[in-house]
Amino acid sequence: GETVQPPPEDMATEDGNVVPPHARMGVGASSAAKKQVGEMESVNAAPKMAFVKSKAQEVEETDAEKLQDEQDLLPSAFGQRIKKAAAEKQKLEREEKAAKKAGTAKAAAELRTSHNIGGFEAHTKGIGAKLLAMMGFKGKLGKNETGRVQALDVALRPRNSGLGACNVDLQQRKKKDAKDAEQPEEEEEEKVVGPAPKMWKKRNKERRLQREYKTAEDLLNEGETKQAHPVQSTIIDMRGPQARVVTNMENLNALQDEDEKENPTPMPELQHNIRLIVDLAEAKIKKLDNQIHVEKDNAVVLGREQQRLRDEVELRAAQVSRVQKLLVAVMECRDRVQNDPQGVSLQYLQELYGDLQQQFKEEYIMYSLPAIALSQAHKFIALHFSGWVPLQNPTYGTEVAAAWRGLLENEQAANAIYPEMEAESDAYMRLLSECVLPHIRTHLLNQWEPRNPEPALALLEAWEGLLPGHVRTTLLEQLVLPKLQQAVDGWDPRQETIAIHSWLHPWLPLLGNSMEPLYPTIRYRLNSCLQQWHPSDASALALLGPWQNVFNRNDWDLMLSRSIVPKLQWAMQELVINPQHQVLDQFNWLMAWQHAISPQHIVTILETTFFPKFQQVLYQWLLSNPNYEEVTHWYLGWKGLFPENFLAHERVRHGFNLALDMMNQALGGVVTEPAPPPSQDPIYAAHSIHPHPTSQPEWQKDLSFKELVEQFAAQNDIPFIPKAGRVHEGIQVFGFGAVSVVLDQTHQVLRAQLGDRWAPVSLEQVLIESRNRTAARG
Repeated sequence: GETVQPPPEDMATEDGNVVPPHARMGVGASSAAKKQVGEMESVNAAPKMAFVKSKAQEVEETDAEKLQDEQDLLPSAFGQRIKKAAAEKQKLEREEKAAKKAGTAKAAAELRTSHNIGGFEAHTKGIGAKLLAMMGFKGKLGKNETGRVQALDVALRPRNSGLGACNVDLQQRKKKDAKDAEQPEEEEEEKVVGPAPKMWKKRNKERRLQREYKTAEDLLNEGETKQAHPVQSTIIDMRGPQARVVTNMENLNALQDEDEKENPTPMPELQHNIRLIVDLAEAKIKKLDNQIHVEKDNAVVLGREQQRLRDEVELRAAQVSRVQKLLVAVMECRDRVQNDPQGVSLQYLQELYGDLQQQFKEEYIMYSLPAIALSQAHKFIALHFSGWVPLQNPTYGTEVAAAWRGLLENEQAANAIYPEMEAESDAYMRLLSECVLPHIRTHLLNQWEPRNPEPALALLEAWEGLLPGHVRTTLLEQLVLPKLQQAVDGWDPRQETIAIHSWLHPWLPLLGNSMEPLYPTIRYRLNSCLQQWHPSDASALALLGPWQNVFNRNDWDLMLSRSIVPKLQWAMQELVINPQHQVLDQFNWLMAWQHAISPQHIVTILETTFFPKFQQVLYQWLLSNPNYEEVTHWYLGWKGLFPENFLAHERVRHGFNLALDMMNQALGGVVTEPAPPPSQDPIYAAHSIHPHPTSQPEWQKDLSFKELVEQFAAQNDIPFIPKAGRVHEGIQVFGFGAVSVVLDQTHQVLRAQLGDRWAPVSLEQVLIESRNRTAARG
């Protein structure tokens, strides 16, 4: 029943709570101010002790203590601002709750929305209400008073929207307002109004939010679940008023949302710093975990490397032991060869190094034991081949060479792209070059006769599998081919008793196209020999026939067209067709060359020489009223002399068909004289010669300048051969005996190389110069 006197105004806060004066004093207050406050407390202490403390007083005292705690906790200006904002919010909540208790829900709604419909008439004469009453308005619209009571809401519609576009939002708003108006007033328990409790106080231990702490293992397990290999990164967030460092991408948007929300919790800077420290700690934990994983991996790798090194040490120890054994065997063999050469044989060395090759395959190649073996066996092998005559005994020493080839040959050098470059490092090649090849070279150069190819062929055949390919090629190109070239240069078909193909063709499988430089000389000598040839001489066919498949087709046809075809054409011109007594020698001479000469040439000869005579004789015979059976028999006899391939030729069939038509015309009583023979082809007209001319033939007037020089050289037995690869001013250089010449076809001039200059010469001058040089060399 006692009245409690309120505290002085300077002791009260804005929300009515009593605050002790000493709580208002800051940490930096002066001692005088504190003394004054203490005096005020002593003055007011006596009356307060006389009062009976009610429940409200106890609440106020508790609030004062809490406020004192807040002031002690937040003495700075920033803390005062936080405290003031929290007080204003609490005051607003108290006013709202008081309004709910004092009035109705309508008053509370008016307090929240501050809408007072019709309230403006309090300041007017109420003309609006009077007019509505005169019209019969009794509080609600409508005839039956079922209309709306509230005024129309004014709401701003979005731009360019229709009338019904925002009706849904307006209806929802109306339903919410009606629900709030009809909601009954809720009874709330009386709560003590005051600042938020201090959860850090010991007395609020049970009310605190229970926090769960993560261990480093939990953090790492979560990281493994989200990302197998997390990537640590530092990001600077520039979206807010201040830049901040973000170390965790997962909290990037969460931090922005928390900043945008109203956070009543005091000291957000401190919470931000704490959160940053936590993120840095998490990043450091993850970094350390990654380092641990890296170190573990390094430990595994180092363990494997350690095991590999151990294995390698064991392998090297085994290799050293093998090398020591190999060295002992080689040293013993060397000492025996040096100290007791008479007791060492080639067979002993062969067996010793054969065993070493089988036992130490890798070391045998790695440490060049073939070279050591050759150094110890060289004098024994050289002694074995010292008296060898390759051309007489070609198979001698092949067994020794085959045995030592497996011990000395380097497979890498043998299979190299350019084996001649690896010959110096190959012990087997050294053996051949020092012990075998010198004997072969000496006998091929000095004792071998090219016209007797059998000994050299037998030698190369016996050593075919023992001589490397490049060695055989070198022997053939540097020893055999020059000897053959020398023999061909001295070959004269008119004096030789052995056909040239008999000693050249055996070398074709070995030399092949390498013999091409020999062919121009051979063709030239054959052409020279055939200048005085007569078609009745069958030796020319035997001499030329083997070369048909050796010479190039064009060169072969050109040689025959110059030397053989003109002679055969002349012989066919001498053929006399006599049904009473027929001589077939000229025709048989021509048919003997049917496989060597192109069918085109033979058909041309028949068309120009045989068929005109044959048809003319038949025409004269048919005019004398002959026996047609004899004529038919004579016709079939000539036709039977022609081979089938010639009878199938169109021009040959045409010649016989003309004769057959004449026979058919004779049966009718009318015979047409055959047409004159066709003109000769220039090639046959130019080369039509008499076998024994008494003067210069007429055909020589149509020869080319080159052909005249060739004929002049052939008549004087001088070789006229083109020199491969040599030209002068773009013109091919020819060898006229020992003189180099060029043929100027434009000016029809023969130029010879006389010293350092090329001078025009006549045929007689170049002949004399060639003979003089040949005599000087001989």
